[in-house]
Order: sequence, then C-alpha cells, then structure tokens
Amino acid sequence: MLRAAPTATIGELAAALGLDAAHRLGVDGAVADPTTPLVVAGVRAGTSVSTDAPAPDAPVPDASAPDPTQAVAVATVVAGPAAGTSWPLAPGRHRIGRAPTSEIHLDDPAVELHHGFLDLASDGTATFRQLTGRTPVHVDDRPCERVERVGADI
Repeated sequence: MLRAAPTATIGELAAALGLDAAHRLGVDGAVADPTTPLVVAGVRAGTSVSTDAPAPDAPVPDASAPDPTQAVAVATVVAGPAAGTSWPLAPGRHRIGRAPTSEIHLDDPAVELHHGFLDLASDGTATFRQLTGRTPVHVDDRPCERVERVGADI
C-alpha cells in the first residue's frame, strides 16, 4: 500500500517508484500526465497503476469519438442524469467514466473518473469490465464486475 499527500502528483508517484518524474503512468488503463494530482487522476485504494504507459514524449491517445459510420453497437444510458443519451460505437475499447478522455463520458457523481471499459468486437460481442467504483454496474438487475454478451444489451 502506498500513502501519499492529498496534493501529490502522478510525477511524484513515478519518482517514488524509481522512475523519472516526467514518466506517464497508467491509471486504471488510462494514461495520466505527470502534472496531474493523484486525486484528479482517480488514484485511490484499489486503483490499478502501471508503469508501462507511453514515454513522456509520446502523444496522449486521441480521445475523440469513433466514426459513427463504423458503429456495430450503440451504448445508451438507461438511468441517472444522462438517461437516454446514446453513443454509436465502433469496434475497439471504449472507456466509461467522468474523465473528459472517456469515450462514454458520464457527468454523474455516482460514476468514477475511470469507471470501466467496454470492449466491442466487430461481430458485436461486447465485454464490460468495471475498473473502480463505489457504485457497481448492474446487468440484469445484478451487480457485476465483468460480463460478456453477443448481440444483446449489457
């Protein structure tokens, strides 16, 4: 377990891990800039932090929405402040959370910055994995951390 000051940054965490303070770290699968405070990056108990994020001079991945003409599925929010909002999704990994870099961005205090991933295959197979969160995701009225479906709602 690591204890850090409330004002600590990703760069300070990298330095504490023996890396260059300019090293970007992965926080629950998302790249975090060294100047980002830990709390803003979503680091808390249970967070997965990786040291194999892109090098400091590598560009941050483009967080723009996928081309809707390539969509094989549509994600629709069914409850909460964003109920009714939909996103056409192309095959690939889609981050879900409050972070501005999330492809499925939910401005909801019950959702974590990096709440989960939705992996979508070209055949429509969808796999959801919850990364963090005090509020579990429910599928078929049951809390879940991971679920896979083919051609059906998640």
